[in-house]
Amino acid sequence: MAIPLEAIVKLANVRDSSIFNYIINNMDIDMVHNSIIILDLGYYGLDRFIDLNNRNIRFVSRIKNNVKNVVIKELTNKNNEFKDGKV
Repeated sequence: MAIPLEAIVKLANVRDSSIFNYIINNMDIDMVHNSIIILDLGYYGLDRFIDLNNRNIRFVSRIKNNVKNVVIKELTNKNNEFKDGKV
């Protein structure tokens, strides 16, 4: 079971990214490192992804349609390893 660790109600004219920075910088570091942060495209930014990665914070985000990517490693599913969303 998963429950949100943080929720903030904000005015529409407050940028999501400033709220995100507030949450990340004020959360208990042990809690952050034992969590996976789910980002929507409002928080999309390669600089942000690099920062999260450098802090060893796990996260998931969709990729924008116009992003050029490079395949570093291709995984196969020989033994049904990825069944039920296990990656």
